[in-house]
Amino acid sequence: MNIVYKKVGQVILLTSTMVCTSIVEANNSTCATVSFIPTEINNDSYIATIIGNNGVSVRDYKHSRAIAKGEYEYSLAEGSHTLLVEQWRSGHYRRAFRKTGRQMKSSEKLAAIQTKTIQIDVEAGHHYDLEFSTNDQTAKVIVKSDILSKCTTTGKKLFAAKANANNNVSLPESLEYRLRRLMFKLNQHHKSIAKNSQFGNLVPVKLNNYFGLVFDKNHSTQNQSLRVLTVLPNSFAHKLGFISGDVITEFGQSPIKASVNAPSTILNNYLNELYFQGDISMKISRDGQAMLLKNKYIPVVIPEVSYNIDNTLSIASNQKASTKLKAYNPVINSTSIPSSLGFEFDQLILEIDDYYRQNNVNNSVTITRKTIWDGRYGIQGDMIESTQGVGFKILNVNNSSPASLIGLAKGDIVLAVNHQKLTELKINNITSKLEQLQPQDNYTLTILRDNKVVEVADVFQRTLLPGFNLNLDFESVSIVQSALGDRRLVDINKTTGEIERWIKNDIRRAIGHDPLGT
Repeated sequence: MNIVYKKVGQVILLTSTMVCTSIVEANNSTCATVSFIPTEINNDSYIATIIGNNGVSVRDYKHSRAIAKGEYEYSLAEGSHTLLVEQWRSGHYRRAFRKTGRQMKSSEKLAAIQTKTIQIDVEAGHHYDLEFSTNDQTAKVIVKSDILSKCTTTGKKLFAAKANANNNVSLPESLEYRLRRLMFKLNQHHKSIAKNSQFGNLVPVKLNNYFGLVFDKNHSTQNQSLRVLTVLPNSFAHKLGFISGDVITEFGQSPIKASVNAPSTILNNYLNELYFQGDISMKISRDGQAMLLKNKYIPVVIPEVSYNIDNTLSIASNQKASTKLKAYNPVINSTSIPSSLGFEFDQLILEIDDYYRQNNVNNSVTITRKTIWDGRYGIQGDMIESTQGVGFKILNVNNSSPASLIGLAKGDIVLAVNHQKLTELKINNITSKLEQLQPQDNYTLTILRDNKVVEVADVFQRTLLPGFNLNLDFESVSIVQSALGDRRLVDINKTTGEIERWIKNDIRRAIGHDPLGT
């Protein structure tokens, strides 16, 4: 999926329609400079060049000789920038630009070793030397030096920074807690693949891979109608008005034809012929009544998100969690997330995005949270009457929670805490007992499992939820929507060259693929 993100970013840059400028007039007091050091790997030299800033193409043809030598300094306004960077073999780059200012052919663009998306926060009066760590897909852009240096390029154009974000805009308690748990999972993932105590990641803006419908594959062997099992929240299907149980009978004004294809393929064949911001209509049957769902086809865009996680603190359970979030490296690289965790991440980001927009928060947002102890036990469920009396039936157990550590599982029914029986069908009957537990306490739960009463015991431990900074760039959504314009999915950049057609096909596959049924 990381490849998909990269290609979407490139489409934005290669599209002629732009919604904002990435160039401003230089000012010495707000200017910083960046250059890329040539990298020597296996007796071969590699250089890097910036081709995009905050979703806008900034490819430089006039200074190709200086770029090839690693001598060119890019000027950046103070603040945050999302940069699209190409890495080249030096010889290939020089051959592509034999004459200063000559634009590359599409085939020459394919000579770039790789394209990486990074975010950098620059401070006025500083010069940053950057370098690619390797020449393969595991490469990261690293800061080799950060020195004080006045920006003396008076009158020179420089790259505009992102707009200032709203800070610490509140979230509902349930959404706040889910975000906390998600950042905990991301922290666990990053810890498993790196030794660093601090982690940063950039997830570039992208089209949502999911139209939002999960189909009943057994509904019709001929697939002349498609029954909806589930509608993903905050998806385009949800915005179009679908609900569980709807049966699709027509796309546009054409009845669905019998097909041996999977329901998701049938839907995607229809979607691929639509125009962005054009009309989309589907006739459905709902509770025996025919209905027409119609709207403008504007696929959901997931905003660019970056985050830093602080894991430097090792806090004993009887100590207070730190309130300090440490400073981070100026550069954040884009690192892939496992598909299951990535899906959870995307869906939660869409939910947060929707919440903010409903509350008229349309500028970018920075969410900063301190390291805290997780005050919840880690189970969700309902109070019930069991064969052994009042109990709490577990429907879900959070990973790495006290509940998971003691061995609770979905379907267990908690009957007593430290031999104190549950007696009322009120949720506080169990929460009040669990809240009495203190770190390092020995405790026992009496549970009903597979119709047998058993006891489980453990030492009570709380989960440490790491501090983090999370940035949501809502402006990136507008850039994507404007760049896509009113073209068909299959016609994106169709006439602009080989590489654009290759990118277009990659996006087509990305949107057409849906492991959940589209």
